[in-house]
Order: sequence, then structure tokens, then C-alpha cells
Amino acid sequence: MRRRQVQEDVPDEPIADADNLDESGDEDNEGAAAGKVPAAKMGKKKMEKMQAKADRKLEREAEQRLREERKKQMEKEDEERKKQDEKEKEAEAAREAEEQRLKEEKERREYEEYLKMKEAFSVEEEGFDEADNEEDQGNRLLAFIQYIKVSSNNQKQKNFTIVCFFL
Repeated sequence: MRRRQVQEDVPDEPIADADNLDESGDEDNEGAAAGKVPAAKMGKKKMEKMQAKADRKLEREAEQRLREERKKQMEKEDEERKKQDEKEKEAEAAREAEEQRLKEEKERREYEEYLKMKEAFSVEEEGFDEADNEEDQGNRLLAFIQYIKVSSNNQKQKNFTIVCFFL
């Protein structure tokens, strides 16, 4: 019955807003502001409950601020990391360009040295002996065939001698 009476006595409009609290920080005013019930009519349990609720709200707000700060810090670190990576890529590209330039310069110097050496040599005659004709080439072919026959016969004789030796 007590609860119904308290609720009936409560005005329809809130007494105070949580943002409009006095700086005095009276618990009676805080409880009244949060629950729309005058502090005089509110019980001890209800006051503790309202106070705990207000504390949880403050904790949530503090945690939210911490999360936002961490998120900003992480974004800042990511941005710095991206800048560092970009600098490293630029340095790598510059290093590769320098290596390529040195390689091309070395190749150019080597080619110039080759040309100088080529000029130092002189070729007086080019070509081949015209005495080599088809008949001479045929003789060379026959000589080669004869050589193969002789060498294969010699190899067979060696193998025969080795086989006979083991028997």
C-alpha cells in the first residue's frame, strides 16, 4: 500500500534533471532528479538503487570515453605506421633505381671496353680454303667411317681378351 500512495503523490513533471543538479551534490537532490520522486518521500533502498544506477551510468560513460580515446590512438598509430611504410617503400624504390642505374652504367662501360678491344684486333683474311671440295669432303667421310670400324674392332678385341682372361 505504501508504494501506491507514494506514486499517487508524485507530480507528473520531473522535479530536476540530472544535468541541472546543484554543485552541492546532495544525494537527496540526485536521487530526486533521477527518479522524479522527491527525496523526502523516497525510501533508503530506492535511494541506493538510484545511486547505483547513476554510478553505472557514469562508469559506462567513462568506459565509452576510454574506448573512443583508444580508437583515436589506434587510428593515429595506424596512420603513422602507414606513413612509415610509405617512406620505406619510397626508400626501397630509390635504392632499386640507384642499383639499376649503376648496373646500366657498368654494362655501358663493359661494352665500351669490348669495342676498344675489338678495334685492337685486326682480321686480315676471312673465309675458308677453296681447295675443300666435294671430293675432299667425301674422303673425310670415308676416313671417319674407317676410323670407327677400326676403333670398334679394337674395342671388340679388348673385350674378347678380357673375357678370355676371366675364363
